[in-house]
Amino acid sequence: MSIRRSSTSESLPVQALRADAAAPLPHINQLRPKGAASSHYVNGPYNCAPAVVAMVARSWGKQGHLNDAQLINSLGKGVVTSKGTTPEGVAQMLGRIGVPLAGEALAGQYSDAALKQHLQQGNTLIAQVGVNDRATGQDSAHYVLIHKATADGNYVVSDPMANKPYVISPKQLREAVGRAPPDGGLLIPVGGPGNASAAATASSLASGQPVPAETARTDAFVGASRTSRGTAEMPLPSLLPTAPAARGEGATVLPSRAGAESLLQGLNTATLASTTGAFAGSPAASVPLEAPVPAAFSVPDNALEGIDTRFHEAAAAGPALPLSTAEQHNLASLDIRYGQESVQAAPVKEQITSQEQNVEQISRELLSRKERKDPELTRLLARLESSLFSKDRQVLNRIKREDLRDPGIGKKTWIDSF
Repeated sequence: MSIRRSSTSESLPVQALRADAAAPLPHINQLRPKGAASSHYVNGPYNCAPAVVAMVARSWGKQGHLNDAQLINSLGKGVVTSKGTTPEGVAQMLGRIGVPLAGEALAGQYSDAALKQHLQQGNTLIAQVGVNDRATGQDSAHYVLIHKATADGNYVVSDPMANKPYVISPKQLREAVGRAPPDGGLLIPVGGPGNASAAATASSLASGQPVPAETARTDAFVGASRTSRGTAEMPLPSLLPTAPAARGEGATVLPSRAGAESLLQGLNTATLASTTGAFAGSPAASVPLEAPVPAAFSVPDNALEGIDTRFHEAAAAGPALPLSTAEQHNLASLDIRYGQESVQAAPVKEQITSQEQNVEQISRELLSRKERKDPELTRLLARLESSLFSKDRQVLNRIKREDLRDPGIGKKTWIDSF
């Protein structure tokens, strides 16, 4: 990919927070975020990715001068399209708030141990999952935030289409990631303020100092994109002010009360005045969470009642400005792991890909198998990761390029059937 470099030196006011100083992770709803009524909020059904990144921003204590609706709209400018947001777009949005990635995105045969290790280190994971539309029985891609593990091995997820966080099992998550259209989703690790390494990286980005490059990709992507999305190439302006601003009314940053009232697991627009006002003001740990919900990542029948489901192009368009230092860093760091470490530890001794076909032919064939959800393909991709042969690496990077440009959108299938 091409990354346009900034011609000016940016100073991002990022503070390295201690683990005990990290703000509780709030829950923000993408349809009716706090401040929506007064902030000309649009494109709510398409804003799952910026809503999730907004939750991350609040956990770092960032962007307090914006209310939730303003922050979501600002994050989405130039990134969110009528097709959704790509993983590259998610990395860019995280860069705009000065939050670094925390490692390779997990896909295919990811291990639950790797996921839980991220959570234990204080990181969160943005998951690209498939959500089920009860009206059509079809799946559409969607972003949610995995922010902690429970004592019995389940996960707490904040779905921006839901009314509050809920619990899912590892099996539910794996199935949801696997069914994200067109050919499976990703888990993107995000550095948390309680992670010393992430805090140090954020501070380096804020000061403009060089960041260690060991996480950057060394293999160049090759070949043309399967579709002409172009979202990842759009440069985005930095959201961060040059000087600290006073916290604006409506921003979900700090807890407003010790307890949280009981809310519905799914979104009920008839009773929902402000999702963030009701739940996000309380630490997630203070709310008793139940067993895994039976219908995770599903769409309530009344989810979009009273919501404008049109995509407003003018409101989403962003100025063609250079990428910030943090955006460049996140895009350079964004990579995917398809297999588990134990699989990757055994390098292959012979070239895996065909000698008769060229890279483009092989890549198209594998992409077709991937869209058909061929279970053998994930094992093949894991083997390609262990190969040092040039052709194998080129094919692997071609597949990665497509996965990093697959958009995730909040219930688009359901919107189309509305």
